[in-house]
Amino acid sequence: MNETHVIRTSYVDRTRNLCIGEDTIPIDKTYIYSMSDLYKLGLREYGRCISKCYVDDSVHIGYVFQKRAKYEDTDETYLQETWLSVEHYTSETTVTNLPLFERV
Repeated sequence: MNETHVIRTSYVDRTRNLCIGEDTIPIDKTYIYSMSDLYKLGLREYGRCISKCYVDDSVHIGYVFQKRAKYEDTDETYLQETWLSVEHYTSETTVTNLPLFERV
């Protein structure tokens, strides 16, 4: 059975409450080795951290970041929310959100 861990990035326009995109990248193609690395990446790229992501109310799988961003076609701004989470896929295309890293 093939298994892979990915970082899922979900972008939300919180001003209009719209999902504006999603992206996944295999974790082995990144320099993310801990939840601390994921947190630092989020701060650098996506603004201040406003929440953690959990599954089953107890398993920490990621973070939610927020910043003011500009629309590409106008000078207007919106509140961009970015969700970063670590997910585990198997060859049967099931997704489980299990902790990949040890607690830091």
